[in-house]
Amino acid sequence: MSNMSYCMFENTMGDLNYCVERMADVETRKALKLNSYESNAFDSMYEACKEYIAHFDRLADAADTEEETEDEES
Repeated sequence: MSNMSYCMFENTMGDLNYCVERMADVETRKALKLNSYESNAFDSMYEACKEYIAHFDRLADAADTEEETEDEES
């Protein structure tokens, strides 16, 4: 299901939390009992999360730079 732009992060957060909680409940990947589609998604989600973190950090750095610029202009 797609998310509307005004709530995509909020809606996705619940699903991501569910996945993280499930991972925390097991000791091995095999214990997740993933089929081939889920296994591929499991791997893809890892890569997407790394990209998310990189973009999050970039945007946070840009916000810090904007705040510094605003402070200097004041």
